Amino acid sequence: MVMLNELLVVLLLLINVAITFWALKIGFEASCVVAAIQAICANLFVCKQICLCGLTLTGTDAYVLAAMLGFVLIREKFGVDHAKKCIWFSLGSMIFFTVVSSLHCAFIPACVDCTHAAWTVVLAPLPRLMFASIGAFAISSFIDIWLYGLLRIKWPTAPVWIRVTGTAVCVHTIDTLIFGFVGLYGLVASLSAIMAVSLVLKYVLIFVQAPLVAFGWKVFGK
Repeated sequence: MVMLNELLVVLLLLINVAITFWALKIGFEASCVVAAIQAICANLFVCKQICLCGLTLTGTDAYVLAAMLGFVLIREKFGVDHAKKCIWFSLGSMIFFTVVSSLHCAFIPACVDCTHAAWTVVLAPLPRLMFASIGAFAISSFIDIWLYGLLRIKWPTAPVWIRVTGTAVCVHTIDTLIFGFVGLYGLVASLSAIMAVSLVLKYVLIFVQAPLVAFGWKVFGK
């Protein structure tokens, strides 16, 4: 079962990276929509805890990695102003989803309804998670495109995948620390272990993602 989870995490990363580059090929608007969906999925699914290598953590890192990847690819292809617009669009989408989810839970269920309890379990923690994520997401995303731009100036001849990888390591460390303490404290068992393992997993996935970025940018980025 553990090996199955590990394979599923890698598969999830492959799917998210593929859809990110597919959207980039279509255009800026498609990239914005995909990044927003990935940001919402990362927060919607974060409460489900899974076992990887005998350790308990959440399984949403692939969504976060892909969303951040989308921002820097937009920064690279369309410019910093478009990347900022994409971040604001994603933040707005997260706020919208938080509001409508809270309203959905507030509906009084019919006597024949059998899904209200399930919806409440899934969506009840969402406002706290979303607002914690919005803060972490906003801070880390703007640092993401700023740091990527700095690396682009310092090393203009460096391949895109190297700049993406270097930026991702720094930014995802910040994102994990902020979101872990603000969003997950009290909701999950062994927060420190989840954060530590989540960081290690993100670093592994970042380096797994690197050749995919190199290939994707060569095929779809230009």
